[in-house]
Amino acid sequence: SPSVAVSSTGNIYVAWDEYWSSSGHSDIFFAGSTDGGETFATQNLTESPDVNALWPHMVIDGTDNIHLLYAAGLGMTYRRSNDGGYSFSSPVEIPSVEIIYYRAVVAVNDAGIICVTWRDFSVDIHRPEIFFTRSTDGGLSFETPINVSNTPESSPFPQMAVYGTKDVYIFWEDFGQDHSQVMFSVSKDGGATFAGPWLPPSPATDYGLARIAVDPKGALDVLWHVNSDVYFSSSTNGGASFSAPQNISQTSGPEAGSAAMAADTKGNKFFVWNENVSGSYDIFFSGSMKAQIKEGKKPKP
Repeated sequence: SPSVAVSSTGNIYVAWDEYWSSSGHSDIFFAGSTDGGETFATQNLTESPDVNALWPHMVIDGTDNIHLLYAAGLGMTYRRSNDGGYSFSSPVEIPSVEIIYYRAVVAVNDAGIICVTWRDFSVDIHRPEIFFTRSTDGGLSFETPINVSNTPESSPFPQMAVYGTKDVYIFWEDFGQDHSQVMFSVSKDGGATFAGPWLPPSPATDYGLARIAVDPKGALDVLWHVNSDVYFSSSTNGGASFSAPQNISQTSGPEAGSAAMAADTKGNKFFVWNENVSGSYDIFFSGSMKAQIKEGKKPKP
């Protein structure tokens, strides 16, 4: 489960977990490159024979500080580097009760608030909920986690995006007995409180979340897959309303998924996904919403 990030100066950082068969546990490794990836300096950040360390997630903030989150036993650990990865802060445990961590997500807003969300089984061991916490002191401490999903169904696989100094968006898949759907909650005060959960528009009642993002102009973009197609919708008012879902894939394959998207500084959107069209999976690309989708052009494999 590697994680990669690039600083504003072009330094490349990679974090991953590595299993040691001799001891039966995993450690978190970090590597940094200052020469465009020609060479890397590597270090083991955990080296504990008693605790498994897994699933790192790493981001870089606006001043090139590195924020690293990973599983440690049944909890989460946060560490920070202010010197390009040469050294890291002492581990800080994310507070929770009977947490069972699974691939948590970390993000940092323009005010330096460190936001963390994850799937948590502390409410019901058979029904995960989406929890959130934040740090307002640079990662020295984290607030008591709050439940942002609060649904009667199973709520795994969270995704999070932040914008500016106030907006935090958390999306997840909500699994019922015979269907799945996307739900989301929104904070307009930097993660102090959340409103929701709500449902974004969808062309079907059974669908899965692919990606969310906030583009450089502040638009909240959502990408999801429904059977054989990939759909896109966007909100320009912080999630209060969304554009009508648009079919991005427009292909004849029986199954599409594993989609991703990006936006340029002008707000144009770009999409990739895999799809089984002729008996094997290929990667497809569709250009910006303006150039491709609105003109009805077909995506390119």
